Amino acid sequence: MIVLDTLRKSFGSRPVLRGVSLRVPKGHSMVVIGPSGAGKSIMLKCAIGLTQPDSGTVTLANTRITPASRARLMPQTGVLFQGAALFDSLPIWENVAFTLLRQMSRARARAAAIEKLARVGLSADVADRLPSELSGGMRKRAGLARAIANEPQLMFFDEPTTGLDPVMAGKINRLIREVVTELGATALTITHDITTVQTVADDVAFLCEGKVRWTGEAATLNETEDPKLRAFLAGRSEDE
Repeated sequence: MIVLDTLRKSFGSRPVLRGVSLRVPKGHSMVVIGPSGAGKSIMLKCAIGLTQPDSGTVTLANTRITPASRARLMPQTGVLFQGAALFDSLPIWENVAFTLLRQMSRARARAAAIEKLARVGLSADVADRLPSELSGGMRKRAGLARAIANEPQLMFFDEPTTGLDPVMAGKINRLIREVVTELGATALTITHDITTVQTVADDVAFLCEGKVRWTGEAATLNETEDPKLRAFLAGRSEDE
C-alpha cells in the first residue's frame, strides 16, 4: 500500500535522503525510528506529497504519486501532523470536518465531526472551541479526529507524541493503534519515542544518515545486531 523507492533529497549541497526504500503491506502499521536529522520528517513529507524528492518514486495504493494523482488519493489519506496543524481561526468541529464540508451539509458535517471527536475521547462541548482554548493533548486528539474523518485507508503520523507528558503520550499511542486496527488502515509513523513503537508498530524501520539501515517485525527489534540501532535503542552514541 505504501512503497518508497530509492528516494533522494538534498537541500543545497546537503543530502538528507540518500536512497530511501521502504514497503508497507496492506493493513500493516510501520513505524520509522531514528535520531534527529536522520531524514524522517523529509521522508514523510515526500510520502504525503508535501515535498518533491529529487529522484525516486512514491507509490500509494498502487498509484504512483504525481500532483494530479495525489489530489485523487486525498480522500483515502489521513495525516496527523506533529503540532496537530489545526486552523487557528476555525472552531474544532470545522477543523475535524474540513474535508467533509465539501461533501455534505454543514449540519451533517458537524454531526460527523462530533462523532469523531467522541471516538478520540473529546466531548461535544469541545466542538465550538478554538484550538487556542485546548491543551496540547486535546489539540493532538482533535488532529487525530480530523485524520480519521474520512475513514481513510492510508494514515500518516508525524511524531504523534512530541510535546506530550508520558500519560497523554500513552493515550495517543493507544488511540492510534485502535483506530488503525478498526479502519483496517495501512499506517506509516515517524517517531523517536520507543513507547510509540511498542504500542503502534507491527513493523519497524531504522533510518540513519539518510538511509534505511534495518527493517523487521517490531517483536524482533531488540534482537538486532546493528551497532547503530543498538546504540539508538540504548540512548547512547555508537562509540560509547
